[in-house]
Amino acid sequence: MSIKNVIVSLGAAAAASAAFTTSASAAEYLFKDGKSDWKIVLPTMPQRVEAYAAGELQSTLKAISGAELPIVLTDTLPERRAIILGSIDSPLEAVRKVARQMGCVKSKDDLVGMRTHNGNLYLVANSPRAVLYPVYHFLKAELGARWFWPGEDGTYLPKLDAYELGELDWRHHPSFTFRELSQCSHHGHLPTEHWMAKQGLNMGSQNSLTSFLYIRRAGTHTIGINKEHFQEHPDWFAMVDGKRREDGVSGCWSNPGFTQAMVNRLISISKDAEILNAFPYDVCQRCECPDCTRLEDPSSRWYEYYNKLLTEVRKVFPNLRAAGIAYQEYGNVPELPVKGLEYIEYCQYDRCYIHKLDDPNCPVNQKSMRVLNAWREKATMGVYGYHFDIFNNVRMTPFWNMLADEARTYARLGLVRMKTEMPIRRPKDARREEMMHISQRLCYYIYAALTWDANTDVDALIDDWCRYLFGAGAAPMNEYLKRFAADWDRMKSHISYFGSKPEGLAGDLMSQELVDFAHGRFAAAEAAVRAQPETGATRRQLAEIATERALFAQWEESWAEARKHDVSYKVPKFPAGTSFDKVPQIKVTGAKGTFQPTEMRLYATDEALHIQVVAFEKEMDKIRRGATGRDVPFWNSDNIEIFLGVGDGLYKQLGVNFAGGTYEANGQDSSWNVEWTATTKAGDDRWTAEITLPFKSFGGAKPAPGAYWRLSVIRNTGRQEACGFPAAIYRDLSLMAKIYFE
Repeated sequence: MSIKNVIVSLGAAAAASAAFTTSASAAEYLFKDGKSDWKIVLPTMPQRVEAYAAGELQSTLKAISGAELPIVLTDTLPERRAIILGSIDSPLEAVRKVARQMGCVKSKDDLVGMRTHNGNLYLVANSPRAVLYPVYHFLKAELGARWFWPGEDGTYLPKLDAYELGELDWRHHPSFTFRELSQCSHHGHLPTEHWMAKQGLNMGSQNSLTSFLYIRRAGTHTIGINKEHFQEHPDWFAMVDGKRREDGVSGCWSNPGFTQAMVNRLISISKDAEILNAFPYDVCQRCECPDCTRLEDPSSRWYEYYNKLLTEVRKVFPNLRAAGIAYQEYGNVPELPVKGLEYIEYCQYDRCYIHKLDDPNCPVNQKSMRVLNAWREKATMGVYGYHFDIFNNVRMTPFWNMLADEARTYARLGLVRMKTEMPIRRPKDARREEMMHISQRLCYYIYAALTWDANTDVDALIDDWCRYLFGAGAAPMNEYLKRFAADWDRMKSHISYFGSKPEGLAGDLMSQELVDFAHGRFAAAEAAVRAQPETGATRRQLAEIATERALFAQWEESWAEARKHDVSYKVPKFPAGTSFDKVPQIKVTGAKGTFQPTEMRLYATDEALHIQVVAFEKEMDKIRRGATGRDVPFWNSDNIEIFLGVGDGLYKQLGVNFAGGTYEANGQDSSWNVEWTATTKAGDDRWTAEITLPFKSFGGAKPAPGAYWRLSVIRNTGRQEACGFPAAIYRDLSLMAKIYFE
């Protein structure tokens, strides 16, 4: 919002003050009955973000009170009745003095304050950008303004006849230095960009119109080269299986030409940046040439190369700060110390989004915290979360108690960065409850609040939310939300990143008791609102209750689907060495039915489970072979992938590619190793994988009668749809087939 056409001289503002009659010897009103003799004061040459903050203050005050306070540009502060905005960089000595008294000093952190002093109100910070935050705090804490989600329908501004200004003295040091909700799918959405600033988020802008409100960051999957350059510079491309390959787009990091091209790219994107965070192209094989692999540890290999690039970039931009990301094969803790980075954000696709981080019954989070704590010995750390990516469909997730535990734990550990992806998909003609910014609105709001203050009372936040959204129906809606959250917290299932089908978890989350309770609370809330005189406010409240009903109904639908598609299979027993030709074939399915013909068979002996997958292929010359050996990255090859649920709540991930290379992980822990075998053979129109999983490697003995394993077997190819048994299900144990043994 820009400054309105009400910038006046100090003399004109003084004349307006004389005409305002409410200021007798007693109360000091900021406004009363739609009038005010106060003004908003900025220095003569304000920073752009300070002018924006003044405009936000002015327009919001007018919406609440009807009074339009003039914005005054001056180098001489008025003696009384001024809201003065500024920072320790202000040209006004009085502003600098109050800011210093409030603890605002030069720092990487945002330090902010609000104080009444000598008849004026000061909203100050340690940088011009951070002046936004005391402005929004004043509007929220003192005047009741709320911006619950982006857009007008998420804005709640009360109408006040008067506000009496008392003694104010508030200061805040946010729990995390760098705070971000990262827009996905609908990038740079302007209402979302404005909303993020109102929540105290200081990173994540993807729109040039609002970038001045945020710490400017450059970089993403930046290190790599496009295929069209292969003819000109084949030596810049990754070597795989002894050959420079057109799909080796990750590049050859030991090649001087490629390295200089990457330095030039980083320089070009860093000219307006405060922090650079660049990393390799996503999901592609890395170079295997002798020079690139001289350093065996893939994590150290990347961070050493990144430091080499940054050393050159800083010759042009010596004050550029840089950050890194722990992701893919460089997500493992490096053997060498990390150099030259402000922080590293640990991509936490290995945490469970149900349980607290220290839950002794959650092996997923125990492992994730071990890795994060090992990382903390190497670098200053932050986290990159995937809280809102866990389902492939829109689902409201009542996991705010988990969010509060996470924020408090990370603040206690000294993490400086909190970031999670924020899908804001807005499909054309979608119903309101089908849009992510609506379905996850409460959790987006709570997450942002916790990054600002990790000790935020989440129950109090929900109480406040319900009062604003549901009016007379607040109490029953509050009971519903807290009950739904309690049922989420009690689940024994584990769920992590990403794209799971919600019906897998619905069987554990949902119950008839919860359904009856929720519908009872919805009905009670609607009755309470309808008992009030009908107004625009009550119609809005009924619409919000209806939205919550619709969001809960999505979970009811998922629960019904889960009960329809519970797959069980009794594994036949055969002697060791039995030909798979004698074993019954199991149906393989895909999401759309357009997958390549594939056959699968299972049988068991007393010692092992045996699996065969026959992958028919008309174009054998187009198969991606992949690397040989153990623990190879096999995602960029034709492969057979197995997910197995056995006992400890973590999925076991096993894979074999066309070349016979294997991969294994316990959850996301790829350092886990277990004894199993996988062989492949090729024919004219097919390739076959045969896999043996010894029971002694997965729990010690053959499961007892009535016990079962969870199993998903998947055929992956880069050219056609994935398929498998019971379907192409990744990571989500609750959706996999239950297999019983004779």
